[in-house]
Amino acid sequence: MKKHVLFIIGFIFIFGSLLFSQGNSEWKTAEFKNYTVSYPSDKRMIKNPLKGTFTIYLNLRDNITMEINDLSGYNLSLSEYSRQYLEHLKSQYNTKVLQNIKATTGSLPCQKITCAYDDGHGEIKLKGMYNIWVKNNWAYTMSFTCAPDNYNALKPIAQKVMDSFKITK
Repeated sequence: MKKHVLFIIGFIFIFGSLLFSQGNSEWKTAEFKNYTVSYPSDKRMIKNPLKGTFTIYLNLRDNITMEINDLSGYNLSLSEYSRQYLEHLKSQYNTKVLQNIKATTGSLPCQKITCAYDDGHGEIKLKGMYNIWVKNNWAYTMSFTCAPDNYNALKPIAQKVMDSFKITK
């Protein structure tokens, strides 16, 4: 009887520690020329040093990507750039805007946009969450794109990555 109880307690302890460790991975901070961002150390980040951008692969299909655009000469505010960015998304894909709000991440004003993309017949094929910042004539757009089945599970990780973004110069 004692062997069975010890086995069950050992099983619960090992299984519980495996579950706990999956949700609490270590985080790394990546430094770029003008900004930093943190991400889970168990996820793969590919940097593009020529553009100062990155892609973090959460799995084979779902990812977080940084896009940077020089706005010199355009004199665009965060509101205007975000409006144009959303219009571009709508013109390229069958886009349904689920959320479009102004917020602050760290001390930076940010536009947060969430979209769903369907195949033209009403079936959602992809979901996207975008955070946009404009500072010093540069637009930083971090996007999280994901299959709809994985969206709710991966959204907390993506949100934490996006919230860690800091402009350093």
